[in-house]
Amino acid sequence: MIINRFPDFNPNAPLLERPENLQSYNLSLAKTMLDEVRSGGDAAVRRFAGRFDGPLADVPLEVSAAEITAAIAKLPHELKTAIRQAYDNIRKFHLSQRESVTVVETMPGVSCWRRSTPIDKVGLYVPGGSAPLFSTALMLGVPAQIAGCEEVIMCSPEQGDLLPHPAVLYAASLCGITRIFRIGGVQAIGAMAYGTESVPKVWKIFGPGNKWVTAAKQLVSIDGVAIDMVAGPSEVAVIADASANPAVVAADLLSQAEHGSDSQVLLLCTEENLLQAILSELDRQLAVLPRREMASAALQKSNAILVNTTTEAMAWANAYAPEHLIIQTADAAQLALQVRNAGSVFLGHLTPESAGDYASGTNHTLPTGGYARSGAGVSLDSFVKKITFQEITPEGLENLAQTVTTMARAEELEAHARAIEVRSSEFGVRRAESVGAPLAGARDAAGALDAPGEPNSAAHDALIEGLIRENIRSLKPYSSARDEFKTAGKDNTELLANVNPADEMAPLQTKGHPQGAPLQTPDFGQILGLAGITTPNSELQTPNLIFLDANENSLAHPWNRYPDARQREMKQAVGKLKGVAPNQIFLGNGSDEAIDLLMRAFVEPGKDNIILMPPTYGMYAVQAGIHGASVRKAPLRAEFSPDMGALRQETDENSKLLFVCSPNNPSGNRIPDPFIEDVLEFFPGLVVVDEAYIDFSDKPSWLTRLNQHPRLVVLQTFSKAWGLAGLRLGMAFAHPKVIEVLDKIKYPYNLSSANIGLLYEALGKQDVVEEQVKTLIAERRRLETELPRLSVVEKVFPSDANFLLVRVKDAAKIYQYLIEKGIVVRRRDGELHCEHCLRFTVGTPEENERLLAALHDV
Repeated sequence: MIINRFPDFNPNAPLLERPENLQSYNLSLAKTMLDEVRSGGDAAVRRFAGRFDGPLADVPLEVSAAEITAAIAKLPHELKTAIRQAYDNIRKFHLSQRESVTVVETMPGVSCWRRSTPIDKVGLYVPGGSAPLFSTALMLGVPAQIAGCEEVIMCSPEQGDLLPHPAVLYAASLCGITRIFRIGGVQAIGAMAYGTESVPKVWKIFGPGNKWVTAAKQLVSIDGVAIDMVAGPSEVAVIADASANPAVVAADLLSQAEHGSDSQVLLLCTEENLLQAILSELDRQLAVLPRREMASAALQKSNAILVNTTTEAMAWANAYAPEHLIIQTADAAQLALQVRNAGSVFLGHLTPESAGDYASGTNHTLPTGGYARSGAGVSLDSFVKKITFQEITPEGLENLAQTVTTMARAEELEAHARAIEVRSSEFGVRRAESVGAPLAGARDAAGALDAPGEPNSAAHDALIEGLIRENIRSLKPYSSARDEFKTAGKDNTELLANVNPADEMAPLQTKGHPQGAPLQTPDFGQILGLAGITTPNSELQTPNLIFLDANENSLAHPWNRYPDARQREMKQAVGKLKGVAPNQIFLGNGSDEAIDLLMRAFVEPGKDNIILMPPTYGMYAVQAGIHGASVRKAPLRAEFSPDMGALRQETDENSKLLFVCSPNNPSGNRIPDPFIEDVLEFFPGLVVVDEAYIDFSDKPSWLTRLNQHPRLVVLQTFSKAWGLAGLRLGMAFAHPKVIEVLDKIKYPYNLSSANIGLLYEALGKQDVVEEQVKTLIAERRRLETELPRLSVVEKVFPSDANFLLVRVKDAAKIYQYLIEKGIVVRRRDGELHCEHCLRFTVGTPEENERLLAALHDV
């Protein structure tokens, strides 16, 4: 190092200059290459790759999904664990950078606010020259993921086997990046900036690189492509006083010097003895450093400055504006208050710069070359645009009009002034009514209030409206299949509600009763014999007890006794059926009750969030709205496969419930088990796997793994395969503590004696149900074969349920046509990825034949 003892402070001193100024780069070669990529596309990219990185032969420039999977499989488990920990820390820190929208009323009636929107198309460059910087993939990919950028691509040069480094591919996969290109250097920057046959054009380019990459980024920014910053060689400045450890200081200096021979290190030291000790340590550690030649070259042109005080050292540091500033002094916390120019600051003797490079959580893509005087490193803000909004009411327009028209005419911009005056004239601007006006107006419109006991609709509605919780007022209620179907017709074949259409369970379904007719009372003889479910005191087994405890009507029979609130005998029967211990079972009024109670028990209103993977069952979002929980979405991909990157992006410490509908409604597919296994490893809350249609799948239920995952909750129902939709019987299976909580907060008698008795009767017909399920699966497979042969059908999606999602040529037209033919299916064309889709419940063989015939004749 070059030693400078007690120089007079000068912010423009030559010793603070970078030996290789960014502006001195020869831009000519970079410009020539960019021009060739712009005009030559993929061919030019391949030509330059062969010259600088290695020939790409005839392989596609884009890395395939199979190549990514195979490469990741070769990574050591220890490295994958480290990368995942770094990902989690980086994500947590960058999530904290989200900004809420604040609406400011600058004057009465004039509201202004700012909202962040993601940059839709971004390109990330990950260097791979002298070292595979897979950490950069995390530093760029995580904030892009959190920001919600629509299209994120990554370029990184091949490092062997014609692939980027496997760790780069793994880091990218964690960030949800699926489009990765095996190209580097100037050609990668040009491909992203201008687009080629293989590489899409992006709107902003991120990532560090050598001087040629930096030059290329500068040049494409002139052509209108935004860049994150001008990032040159790595830098570090270390301030050390008598409290510093020489070996630690030397290690920090070398951690940056080893990046390359053009790296910059600066030592600011208050003690001569310490300086000499640090120099000795540098020699000792350098001798065993694998990249000692690069580090030695960097040290030879780097400076050490001996100063009198730490305050003087900070003045030199601020003038230098380093990429990284490490403060190893006794007064580090106080000295940090004086920092004005630095990319990232590391305080104290235990905080190495390498922690920030990899896993502390802060971003390591930082300004170099003195740009820290005026700019900052990459953050969540780098991936969003801040858009301002304003809205003006009649009162606001009146208040603002004179100010705007006066200023506009003073600038001789008459049309600006008239834009105000035309509005005032056209809309008859006047001040807003008083707060009490709406209620008074309602009273006036209705005349005098009605007689006592008769509500006045206008006035009373207004009063009640003011009492309703805001989240309930704005809640869109769940819409059932029959709510959406408004056309009456008793002869219609209903293939929309995904229930069991078979008749063998008819005694339990009041078979054949016409719409609106009274239900026929089934034979409840068996129920009356179920002593264990006709009293809240079923734990008392002593015979001939007289129950005078529950204020029941002692003269009425047979329904005068409350059922067993804990459903002990019923849980024993269900546990035997499902292979689950009774203390892991919750029985409810459909699965919807379990969903409701999970929200009530585990989600704190206004603070916590739930995560959905749309398109999915609509009741999850409805219940979240009722309970004041924030809903976050990690949408399924186009073919209804899960997106781990999107899910990780939305998850934070307040994520309490994740709903995984599998088989999924409305798509019918199973969510892959490995995906759920991975989710159970990292998701901080309960993972709720909704298996309403599991009986129609040939894959095992997650009940078989219930005891392996304490945060797993499995939902099932008797409504579908068992054909007991009218009984409203649902189940939740979970860790005993979760069940204990649900039982604690449920209504005491949430299942009636009649329902429980009918379920006992149904459990005796398990063989009938199994035969029905086999028939329905066979019919589903027949429809899967026959439907694609019809001219109106474009696609039949794979299904593990008792329904099929079918894309047709005109969903609205065919839906109405089928109604006219007496067949009711369900429209799903308003759901994500379900354009022109209808959902067909698998009916009886006769109903399915009728459906096929109708579609054949469209």
